Amino acid sequence: MSLIGSLDKKPYQAYTIEHGIERIQVQIPLKEARAFETAFAEATADGNDSKASLLQIVESHGGSIRKLKRGA
Repeated sequence: MSLIGSLDKKPYQAYTIEHGIERIQVQIPLKEARAFETAFAEATADGNDSKASLLQIVESHGGSIRKLKRGA
């Protein structure tokens, strides 16, 4: 019996979103990465790139925000 099969862990893809001077590190489930990239590109091309709308895209694709350490 393998322990790896019993762990319920999802692989994630990490992204760093630069919004103005702010850098936001997010993780998106690997299965949703391509759809996230497409939605993110469409939002920025349409000018709908407010921080709230970009974080909504992260949330709608099952992603999470990772806290950056100071000086990173």
